[in-house]
Amino acid sequence: MKNKPSMIAHPRPVYPYMVWITCNLINFYALLLQFSSWDVRTHFHEKELLFSVDSEALFTPLVLSIILFQIPIALLIDRFGPKKVSSLTLIIAALGVILFGYTHSPTLLWIGILLMGLGTTITYVNSLKLIANWFSHSRFPFMVSWTIIGIIISTIIGQPLIILLAKQFGWSNLLINLGMVGIILALFFFFFTRDQSESVLSQFECGPSLKKVFSSPNTYLIALAGALGITPWLASTGFWHHAFYAVAYEMNGGDAAFIDLIDMLGFGIGSLFFSIYGKKAGKRKVLIGGGVLASLLVTCLLIYAPRFTLPSLIVLTGVGSFFIGSATLTFTLICENNQFKSVGLSVGILCFAVALLRFIENLLITLIITGKSKVPLETLLESSTKEFQQGLILMPVFLLLSFICVIFIKENYGK
Repeated sequence: MKNKPSMIAHPRPVYPYMVWITCNLINFYALLLQFSSWDVRTHFHEKELLFSVDSEALFTPLVLSIILFQIPIALLIDRFGPKKVSSLTLIIAALGVILFGYTHSPTLLWIGILLMGLGTTITYVNSLKLIANWFSHSRFPFMVSWTIIGIIISTIIGQPLIILLAKQFGWSNLLINLGMVGIILALFFFFFTRDQSESVLSQFECGPSLKKVFSSPNTYLIALAGALGITPWLASTGFWHHAFYAVAYEMNGGDAAFIDLIDMLGFGIGSLFFSIYGKKAGKRKVLIGGGVLASLLVTCLLIYAPRFTLPSLIVLTGVGSFFIGSATLTFTLICENNQFKSVGLSVGILCFAVALLRFIENLLITLIITGKSKVPLETLLESSTKEFQQGLILMPVFLLLSFICVIFIKENYGK
C-alpha cells in the first residue's frame, strides 16, 4: 500500500511550502505591529506624543480586537477563503498602524491599536487553514508546530529589530513605513496565494458548519483545555516573569530576557516533539494531560519554592515550557473533531479562548497583587514577593483546570 503524499496535488510540488512561508511572513509582520505598539512607552518615543501612555492603554484595545473579531474573521475565512479575507484584514491593520503613527490623541491611538489587532486575528487561523488545504491531514500537527516555531523565531528577531529601526528612523516614521509594507504584503499575498488546489473538494456551508462546531461539547472542552494550558505561558513570558524575578530575585533585565528566550525555545521544541510523538503514539490526550501536569509542577516550584540559582531557574523554565508545548496539540484535536471542514472557525474558537482567558488572567493577577485592576508598572514592582505569589496562584490554577478539561476530551486517535 502506497503512503499518502504529504501535500495536496499541485503542478509545482514546492508551492504548498511557498504558501506556508508567505503565511509566516504575515505572522512576522503581525508581530512587528504588536512590538511597535509596546515600544511607544520607551523614552525616545514618548517625547513625540502629547500625552502619556501606560501599558493598559496598549494592552486593552489589542486584546479587545482579538476577542471581538477573532471568531467572525475565522468564519469569513472559512466562507470566502484566506486569500480574500486575510488580505483585506491585513490592509485594515496596515491602515491602523498608519493612523497610530500619525496620532496625537489618546482616542486615535486606541482606535489605531484596535485596527492593528486585526492583524493578530489572522495569524493562526490563516496559516492553519492553508496548511489544512494544501497538506495532508496526517502532516497537520507537524506543520502546526513548525508554524509555532516560526512565530517564536519572529518574536526573538522582531523585538530587537523594532527597537533598532525605531532608534534609526523615529517612532512615527517607523509606523507609517510599517503600514506601507503591510499594504504591499497584503497585495502580494492576494495575487500569489491560492486558497486550495482543484483536488480539494470543500464546499463550506455556513449554517451546518456552525451547528456542527458549536453543538459539539468536545469543541468547548478542547478549546478550554488548550487555552487554560497555553495562557499561563503566554502571560508569564515577557511580563510576569520579568516582574516576579525583579521583585523576588532582584534580577536585572538581561538575565530575565535570557530566561524568556529559553522559555520560548522550550515551548517551540516541546510543540515539535509532541507533534511527532503524538502522531506515532496516537494518544494525544494522554500527552497533553501529562505535559500539563508536568508544567503545573514546575510552575509551582518556580513561584513557591525557595530561591533558585540562575542556572536552576533556566533549566526549570526550559523544562516547564517544553512540557506545556504539548498543549498545542489541541489545535489538531479541535480540527479533527470537526473533520477539518471548518478549520478556520475551529482554530478561531481556540484563539478566542486564549485571548479572553489571557485578558481575565492578567486582570485578576494585577487585582490580587495590588488590590486594583490597573496600576503603573512602577507601582507593581513595589509589591512584595508574597503578594506576587498570591497573585500568580492563578497560573497553576489555570493549568489544573486545563488538566481537568483534558480528562473529559474524547480522543479520536488521529482518525
